[in-house]
Amino acid sequence: ELDDYRSIWPYRDYVVDAYNQNMPFDRFTIEQLAGDLLPQPTVEQLVATGFGRNAMSTGEGGAIEDEFAAIAAQDRVQTVAAAWMGLTLGCAVCHDHKFDPITQRDFYRMAAFFRNTTQNVFDDNVPVPPPFVNVGADATPTLVTQERSSEPFAYVLARGSYTAPGERVTPGVPAVLPQLSSEDPANRLGLARWLVAPTNPLTARVVINRFWAELFGAGIVRTPENFGVTGAQPTNQPLLDWLAVELVESGWDIKHMLRVMLCSATYRQAAVHTSAGDAKDPDNALLWHGPRFRLDAELIRDQALAASGLLRKTIGGPPVRPYQPPGIWEAVASDESTTASYTQDTGDALFRRSLY
Repeated sequence: ELDDYRSIWPYRDYVVDAYNQNMPFDRFTIEQLAGDLLPQPTVEQLVATGFGRNAMSTGEGGAIEDEFAAIAAQDRVQTVAAAWMGLTLGCAVCHDHKFDPITQRDFYRMAAFFRNTTQNVFDDNVPVPPPFVNVGADATPTLVTQERSSEPFAYVLARGSYTAPGERVTPGVPAVLPQLSSEDPANRLGLARWLVAPTNPLTARVVINRFWAELFGAGIVRTPENFGVTGAQPTNQPLLDWLAVELVESGWDIKHMLRVMLCSATYRQAAVHTSAGDAKDPDNALLWHGPRFRLDAELIRDQALAASGLLRKTIGGPPVRPYQPPGIWEAVASDESTTASYTQDTGDALFRRSLY
């Protein structure tokens, strides 16, 4: 609840640089989920594992370690499942999934991947709870993930309660999907490689669907975080399949895929409506005309700054604090947090590009 400051902006710079340099998405995935487990990892690959530290921690005196460790593992499983697999695995915390073929045991086998790190669930309300590495000329500390030397495992929690541990399980992926390669370790590195393996039916489709949604306002599957039974059906399954295959065969080249979509006749259509078209497809699900959708607030801000000549395109480094309407920050900040007060920057820092 305190939302204290944590030193992790080098991870943000890693993500921005990865996209700008067109890092292959499979490498991007592996470094974020398991950069520390690569042979002789570079500092950059360690920084990438900050992904696993962008989660809740606590310094509350009354917190129970086992309870919070279970919550933290649940958060990581849900995040990875939604982002890469398009599945709602969190629905199997307390019981088998009500709609998708995911068992409770499947969930806790996934949780085992994330319950073997050296991070303490208690952060003592400090900005750099270990583990961390120092980066750059000024040795800026940034949070990273580090694996223990022990074998990972988890307990199946009856009704999802940390007080009711049941079967002890080893790491694994949902039984309904292709399994980990026998050549890969049963840890976060094995999971990361499995996510981007050619045999995985989900990741490429989920990823390309998100980029499609960025360009067209809605995905081919309009529930990008849910490819399960209760999610939306694809409006064009063959197109989604073709794009996913193209993504993998291109070497997970994101800029190539963006060019493919941006240069398509579908994207270059005018946003002209006709009464006949509106009658047949009022939601433009089949993209018979160019889409029209609202811009995000960050895009509007940057467009206004660019039009006025004020926009500063500097990228990277410690976070800046641009102008805010009076009272906005105080309405959401905790009085006991290290971020309770907002001190506005001056000069060019007020007009830096947004991140989106």
